[in-house]
Amino acid sequence: MKNNESLCYQMLFHIMMSYLTMSDGLLEWIQKPNINTELIRGRNASLQWKYNIPNGEVFKFLLITRYKDAKHSYARQTMAIKMADGRVEIYASFRNIINVTGAVTLNINKVEMSDETIYCCEVHYSAKSDINCVQAFVLDQPKITHYPRNRTVLEDTVVSLYCNATGIPVPSIEWYRIDSSYQRIHSGKTLNILMTRNNSGVFVCKAWNRIGAANGSAYIDVKYSPKAIVSLKSTVANQSDLVKVRCHVTGNPKPSIRWYKIEKRSRVLSLESTLDLKIRSKSDEGRYQCQANNGIGNSSDDIITVFVQNYSPINASIETCPLNEQVAENQTFVMQCSSIANPSPTYRIYHNQKLIKENRSGYHKICRVKEVTLENTHASPRIAMALEKVYPPTVTVHPRTIKLKEGAVATLKCDATGNPYPNIIWQKEGVSGILSTSNVLVINGTRRSDTGNYICRAYNGIGTSVLSSSHLEIYYTPEIIIPPINVTILETLNTSFYCEAVGNPEPIITWMKLENGIFRALNSSEERLKLIHTSRADAGVYVCIASNIIGNVSVSTKLDVQYKPSNTRLFSSPAQNTVQIKDSVTMYCQTEASPSADLYQFFYGDNLIAITNNGAHHLITVEKEHEGVYRCKALNTLGLGDTANMFLRVKVPASIVLYPKNQTLNEGDTLILTCVANGDPFPNITWTMRNSSIVISNEQVLELKNTTRINGGVYECSAGNGVGENVMAVARVMVKYKPNVAVARTSLHRKDSRNEIQLSCTATGYPLPVIVWSPRSRNSTVLCRAISMTKRVSTVVFKIAKTLDGVDVIRCYAWNTMGNAFGNVTLRRVEKYESQHHSANTWFGLSLFNVLGIMIGFMAVFIAAVVMATVYKQRRSGKVVLSK
Repeated sequence: MKNNESLCYQMLFHIMMSYLTMSDGLLEWIQKPNINTELIRGRNASLQWKYNIPNGEVFKFLLITRYKDAKHSYARQTMAIKMADGRVEIYASFRNIINVTGAVTLNINKVEMSDETIYCCEVHYSAKSDINCVQAFVLDQPKITHYPRNRTVLEDTVVSLYCNATGIPVPSIEWYRIDSSYQRIHSGKTLNILMTRNNSGVFVCKAWNRIGAANGSAYIDVKYSPKAIVSLKSTVANQSDLVKVRCHVTGNPKPSIRWYKIEKRSRVLSLESTLDLKIRSKSDEGRYQCQANNGIGNSSDDIITVFVQNYSPINASIETCPLNEQVAENQTFVMQCSSIANPSPTYRIYHNQKLIKENRSGYHKICRVKEVTLENTHASPRIAMALEKVYPPTVTVHPRTIKLKEGAVATLKCDATGNPYPNIIWQKEGVSGILSTSNVLVINGTRRSDTGNYICRAYNGIGTSVLSSSHLEIYYTPEIIIPPINVTILETLNTSFYCEAVGNPEPIITWMKLENGIFRALNSSEERLKLIHTSRADAGVYVCIASNIIGNVSVSTKLDVQYKPSNTRLFSSPAQNTVQIKDSVTMYCQTEASPSADLYQFFYGDNLIAITNNGAHHLITVEKEHEGVYRCKALNTLGLGDTANMFLRVKVPASIVLYPKNQTLNEGDTLILTCVANGDPFPNITWTMRNSSIVISNEQVLELKNTTRINGGVYECSAGNGVGENVMAVARVMVKYKPNVAVARTSLHRKDSRNEIQLSCTATGYPLPVIVWSPRSRNSTVLCRAISMTKRVSTVVFKIAKTLDGVDVIRCYAWNTMGNAFGNVTLRRVEKYESQHHSANTWFGLSLFNVLGIMIGFMAVFIAAVVMATVYKQRRSGKVVLSK
């Protein structure tokens, strides 16, 4: 089945490569990689293309692409883009993996198996595009996937060692044994070998191909039963001699040694390989056995026989009649002393420390004998006639149960009684070794493996051995033996984390998730945390906590939920998606994606205007034509995300496109001034008179009907829309009207004809009037000389002759294009006037002079009032000054 699949894939690949490498002949490929290129995993590799653009064609851009999975999917991924200006954009997901240099050299850093796919170089120019693709095969040096395990076996057992490895090409596997020759002993994944004590050791599995090699090893420990051999089989010694016997033992594991006398097996004489036997008496004669035991098979024994040639009496005994050693008064008591000795002993019988008999038979008839003394040439042992009571042992261990934390000291006490006092042995249930022969068992630095039942065994040769046990429970903090591993998964798929822990008491598993810096407990206490239909909200750090009454331990893992870009936003800086013309603006495209988006496309309308890898697009100098709808799309390795839109508004400061014009019109005409402004937002118009804050109008067209002379002046049009400063235009309006003439006096009297008289005349009007003085006389010629004349003020200096008789009139003329006006000043000769009318110049008792003065005063007041009213009402005013 796999061969068919591989054959189909190869056929499909060659068909696809034939299509992808087709060229229309316009583009000349100078250099290109082999169609089947081999890459080595973990090393750097490069693919290089060189080409010539046809004459007359213009290079646009170049794409370096790859197929996501050439075997099962033909979705292409863009790795890098080379622009016409030589700028290279590498997608973020490939930025730490590849780089593009020179004439299109694709450098792949630290090749991985995922790099085995089809790579294409696609050149776009003005005519069309051309593409060249190659299939990259990744070769991998061997890696041991299944190591042979260390084994402990019994001798003469067939052991199977298994070793497997991966690699491309498929590696060969060979077996070696570590010894002086280091020769190959087998080829293949499985090694079957009969193990003996002579071939135990290290076995090496070697996997190799043409890329490299990898080794795995296993140690095979062969266990075999013990063998004990003593250095002497028999020996002869005298009392007080020291007999040394060595016991040579073999076995795996190393056997424990116990020396004891066969006649007294309950008493261990030594635990060392050498027995130092001090001959104290004949009772030391006998067979001594060296026993080796390692828990494998049966124990091994070897025996040495010790003969004691010369020795002092032993086994002294007294036989009595009656047997209960109690007799009535005057009752005959017969006793027989016996012993073993070489040479034969002499018996001495004492009564209350007094020798009463000595013989070699040991026989004596006596009453109430208290003690007997035996002696020979070597020693004089004493025995008492009273018999000692013996009984089997009893034993009690306390405490019966003990619970401790790991590392604490455990103390168990064994209380034993019996006569003779029993020997004590401590053992752990299920373990053959002896822990202690003291009545107190102390275990320092307890470990979790010390948990179990501890047995105290007591034996004194009377009856059978007795035992009592205590249970030791070691509590220890949990330990996570299988931690959860990081998971990367596509959104909506199912996944799980597995966490296994050991501890005593058995730990409780708790799962938590880190959210906003706070751990939130999850509703799961099982070893496996299941996550169904994962979403991006499930991504984050998960913590497995194993706890018991001793403590807790935790380990964290990470869930990476991958999804295409979504919730994309497009906004600008300055904010509000609004910018002033000639300023700069930056548009930001933000999205949610895992892995992060590594390419952002910006569109203006339907036109692609920029491709960036940081999600920012800059406009240095904004013009009005930049206003409109912008769109952005974000891409990551999973594909293209959704689209975000933004309308960029470009504000334009107010500007006046139609200025008002200066105008000259007649009184009563209609004034029309036009001020047209443009801008975004549309500007507001304000009409005012210069040096006045009163708003006349807010319309673009200012219309004033029936204008008067007070409507003349400078009109200001101000346009503003809140963008930049307001702009202003001015127009000067002139209103035409005919002159108005004003003289200071309408008549003048003088007494001194020798003095000259200076008169002033003021006229208003537009255009500014021309003023002329015209002297006139009825009876005589008046000498008149003008000394000053302007457009508005005319001053005349004249002199009245002494022969002048009558009244002269001086006339001030003012005229412009609108018309003319004049004012008169009547001059009277005072001397003649007084002589002719002296009699008639009295009125109500007042002289005519006084009456004239009063009238002149009233006239002055009237003229002043008229002048002030004129100044107030009209913008142009004058003042007549009369000086002598």
